[in-house]
Amino acid sequence: MGADGYYSAAPQGGWRAPGAPRPGSVPLRPLDLGDLMIGVARTLRYAWPAMVGLGLAAGLITGLIQVACVWNGPTHWVFGWFQWLVVPLLGGMISQLVMGAAATGVSRGVLGERSRLADCFSGLRGRIPTLLMTGFVTTGLGLLLTVATTVLFRLGRSLYPIGGLLVLVAMIGFVVGCAYLAVHLAFAPVVAVLEQSGWHRTLARSWQLAGLAPWRVLGVLLLTGMVAGAVALLPAYFLVATMSLAVARSSAAFGFGLASVPLISGIVWALAVPLASSSVTLLYIDLRMRHENLAPALAQAAAARRLQQ
Repeated sequence: MGADGYYSAAPQGGWRAPGAPRPGSVPLRPLDLGDLMIGVARTLRYAWPAMVGLGLAAGLITGLIQVACVWNGPTHWVFGWFQWLVVPLLGGMISQLVMGAAATGVSRGVLGERSRLADCFSGLRGRIPTLLMTGFVTTGLGLLLTVATTVLFRLGRSLYPIGGLLVLVAMIGFVVGCAYLAVHLAFAPVVAVLEQSGWHRTLARSWQLAGLAPWRVLGVLLLTGMVAGAVALLPAYFLVATMSLAVARSSAAFGFGLASVPLISGIVWALAVPLASSSVTLLYIDLRMRHENLAPALAQAAAARRLQQ
């Protein structure tokens, strides 16, 4: 599925067929919201062990980073900047790697192929530098937006009587800016892996695809984000509450709480990654079927793979 594969088909206009084939998780035609949601559920049938494994590994790594920050957390300002700047950047790059690897499993599921963890990792071959760079850029933009909002917020608190208006503008600008960046950069890890492009072309391509239907992308991201949050966070909150009760009277409560952070983080990521990666990758495929005539190429690829089996 590299640059010379069916995901690099040149734009040729939209395509829709009422009786479109469904070799895998979704029918090969432009997808409505029901198709996307059902497709996410069907994708888990083709690749859930691989995607859960990816999420669990990423969650454990980010959890260990958080534990290291708390355990070795001196008050020196350098370490404070490390927690504020470096840790989010590491999290963003890990997220891009996981989403890129999961995109391989989702795309294989569209063609009716099951994926193991090794299959997902194979999609990262030669793509790791690009994914790390897109993670650095996307997270860095978010941090810059946070800094700008913080500056405006503090400036607004020191000014009277226009300070309240400035604070309001800062809050609205932060929400709008986050949504705008999230929508237009959502497809970066998928593009990096499936289209095999460099980091700058990957970001530009994600921006261009999202611009075809920004409100649709925002709506799907919000919906799947709420579902993923509910599925992933409720078990985590239950686990936190249970552990808190268990160690409430223990002198080792602090150490036990720190030890549980990677476990909780792993559970959250393991539950959220399959839902988030499936929805983003399927939405990417949907946009390309709507606007770039990808569906016939996918149908041909699925038929060719059936002949090879």
